[in-house]
Amino acid sequence: MKFLRAATAAALTGLLLLVPASYGLMTYECVSKNTIPIATIEKYEKKATVEKAKEGDPEVPRGQRCKAKRFTVRLPNRETMLYLLQVIGPQPSYQLYEYHEPKWHPCLLRQGTWLAS
Repeated sequence: MKFLRAATAAALTGLLLLVPASYGLMTYECVSKNTIPIATIEKYEKKATVEKAKEGDPEVPRGQRCKAKRFTVRLPNRETMLYLLQVIGPQPSYQLYEYHEPKWHPCLLRQGTWLAS
């Protein structure tokens, strides 16, 4: 019995260690098929401010005020894409958009893979 308890505890500990790792594998996939990892979003979150939100930005849920940060990414085809990160609430949730004339298109949160592509 002691072995089973020890094995179960070890297995649960291993699973708990995987939770942050799997969260780190989450990425946003945008219309251009560019993927942006959560770690990048968290980096830009630190630079987001309420003052950077602009008239005409996509609406946020329940009309809340949000912090915003715009940034660009150069794609492998050398095209530069403009992104808008909206940070909503004290326990932040994120909305990420990619700009294609004439409007912002939402990027979707996806589970990444363990293998590098």
